[in-house]
Amino acid sequence: MFSLMYRTRQSLGRAKSFTACTMENAFHRKMRPSATVNRAIQAMIAIQMLTNALFSRVKMEVHATMKSTTTHAIARLFLPVETAT
Repeated sequence: MFSLMYRTRQSLGRAKSFTACTMENAFHRKMRPSATVNRAIQAMIAIQMLTNALFSRVKMEVHATMKSTTTHAIARLFLPVETAT
């Protein structure tokens, strides 16, 4: 799970540097900055949405695991102890 989060953060960092490079290239080539900036912004928004969805999914799974572990621990407290006969 942590490696998945780490890889996502790496991907987001690469996307940010790609966006910066794209904008810099547009400046040097004297391209229309509006089209390039719009593409870069759309890419960043898509990546941010993907990241948010992924982290929300990881958070839900961690919460479900903790909840089921807590439920099992509480159930074990109230279950009768079996004795060896």
